[in-house]
Amino acid sequence: MTTTTSDSAPEASPPSENGDPAEQSEQRQAPTKTYPIGGEVLRAAKSAWWRNQKGLYPIACGVGLAVAGSGLHEQHASPLLGAAIPAGVFLASLTQEKIRAWLAKEPWRRTWAAGCLAAAAAWTSAATATGAGMDTLMPSALVVGGSLLSAPWWFTNRWIPRKRWEAPVRTSDQAADSETASEQVAVGAAPERAAMDAAPEHLAIEPPPHPHQVRWDSTLAQQELKNTRLEQREQIVDHLGDPNGSAWIINGTDARMSWQTMFRALSAIYASYDRPGVDNLVHLEREKERWETRARLVILERDPLLQTIEWVRPGLDPATGKIPFAVYPDGSGWAPYTLYVPGWGTPHDQVIGETGSGKGGGLRVIAIETLAAGNRLVLFDPHGNGALEDVTGLVRTPLVTPRQMLAGMAGVEAVLEERIRMRSEVGKHRFEEAIDHKILHVMVDETTQVLGLDREIARILGRVYREGRKFWVKGSLADQSTAFGDQLGHSGAVIRDQAQGGTTVLYRTSPTEARRTNPGVDLPVPPHKLPEWIDEDAGIRFTGLGYVIGSTKRVLKSRTQWVPDAMFAAWCPPIDEQVLDERCEEVFQRAFEAAMNDGADAASKKKPEVAQRGDERPSNVTALYSSAPDDDERASQLLLEFLHECGGRATRAQISDARICPAAQAHRLLSAMKGNQITEVSHGEYEVRAS
Repeated sequence: MTTTTSDSAPEASPPSENGDPAEQSEQRQAPTKTYPIGGEVLRAAKSAWWRNQKGLYPIACGVGLAVAGSGLHEQHASPLLGAAIPAGVFLASLTQEKIRAWLAKEPWRRTWAAGCLAAAAAWTSAATATGAGMDTLMPSALVVGGSLLSAPWWFTNRWIPRKRWEAPVRTSDQAADSETASEQVAVGAAPERAAMDAAPEHLAIEPPPHPHQVRWDSTLAQQELKNTRLEQREQIVDHLGDPNGSAWIINGTDARMSWQTMFRALSAIYASYDRPGVDNLVHLEREKERWETRARLVILERDPLLQTIEWVRPGLDPATGKIPFAVYPDGSGWAPYTLYVPGWGTPHDQVIGETGSGKGGGLRVIAIETLAAGNRLVLFDPHGNGALEDVTGLVRTPLVTPRQMLAGMAGVEAVLEERIRMRSEVGKHRFEEAIDHKILHVMVDETTQVLGLDREIARILGRVYREGRKFWVKGSLADQSTAFGDQLGHSGAVIRDQAQGGTTVLYRTSPTEARRTNPGVDLPVPPHKLPEWIDEDAGIRFTGLGYVIGSTKRVLKSRTQWVPDAMFAAWCPPIDEQVLDERCEEVFQRAFEAAMNDGADAASKKKPEVAQRGDERPSNVTALYSSAPDDDERASQLLLEFLHECGGRATRAQISDARICPAAQAHRLLSAMKGNQITEVSHGEYEVRAS
């Protein structure tokens, strides 16, 4: 059979007679592809646009200014409108986070942006008044001035060509292997193999991993915190404005690892990034968006808290009632202390720490901020020395002896009862500016010692912590642990619970006291493990280092400001100006002087005194009834009066602490009055019925 080939099929070329591989390779070479000229031009135009699009922004702004100026001139608009248009565009651009971040990155950018805005407003207003035609100088001024102002932008966003890929230097063994491979390709290996071995013309440029990430991946991600990773690097700038390390997000989503587990592995993190003072350079806190599987890791280059941070002026924000209290090490600002909450009241607080940890320094900040804001401070200082020694001479009511403290508590309770009456007179739910806005701040140092002097002090302080918030009577307690009220039973528990509801400042404690301290939150470093010394050989203590809890959701170590003696004296108002309103100050002084004259037990024994009001009603300015009346009718009347003084509602524990009558008798009388005069709104809580 004869075989034929189609005319359209190319003839197979005969093999070379000498079998030369080079000739065979040339015969197998693919035909050259051609591209249309239009596609090449379009591709070049796209490339030029993507490389230089940011450089065209100033030109677009200039064209927009020219159009706006000409249009406003034709409409005979006011030049002020011409100046307002660039300002409005600039303010609208600030709503974009990228623009704000670009301006905040370097100081010169903000200055340059302000200059551009001023020049644009001036040119537009001038063009509105004179016109922007070619017969004027306005176009030339726009081109020349705009080019000069655009120079920094063009330089910052200039196109930098990428370097072509260069083959790495090969060793002799690698060169020999390469020559052998080339010979194999030349004598008959597949062309695809040669293409694979050839180096690419361009490689994708990826930033190398940060050394912190490399160390994390090679240590912690393989063992203690397996399958976790560091991401979202953030540059750290300390409170002085100097770069100082970086912050990372520990992502444990893939490993389903909680932030509490990461806290427990803090010792392993210290070991991975170990260096001198690592416990002050590596910090861990919960991620600010409250992810369950993420934590924020701060790795500093130096410790910014080694230097004492001095207080220079009052920093109270009237809109929030917060003051800057302690400095965070990552430069993120100040840990706030809440003095009051507008429209809510004065939350109570506690300052916890062992001797020499910085409790006195924290109380000094609270004291000077209270006094500088025009409020009244009653200071209980049983030692009379230490960090508060110079403060006692500048405060109107420093209480040092047991007799003074008992009389001071009688005065505090008298003010509280007077403000209860003042609130009922104006019909308000809580103390507001319409009555009086000054705070009566009760500050107690060495709380355990003060409460152990007399149960009357503990009873009045418990009442302050239960009822004082709505009447702007604030309490601040300082002690070596949160267990200062254990010996007081229910009253001590109430004081602790109310204190933890406000701000808790927690400094270093002893291991024994740390077991008795309940901060109410999970801490990355327990209080007894906080560093004690900056330089132990030189005897320099690390005072003021601790946590500020409650005023913010953050739980990060911070260092409290120190108020120098000269600054305290300079900002402290004179003693004759440290007063409440006339009515409350008179009640305080009368109760205080009466208790001092009657002796140490006067506050628990004195009877209600009659104060001359408009209708000559009795005015209670000291403790409530301490005797147990035999007459049930009299006891029932006292219980009703106590409920009215508490705002119409009180708990069984509050009634028991008031010691109106024995607890069994109070329970029996309250049960008898239920349904007629009072109602039990919940278990153990009673309310006066409206009549």
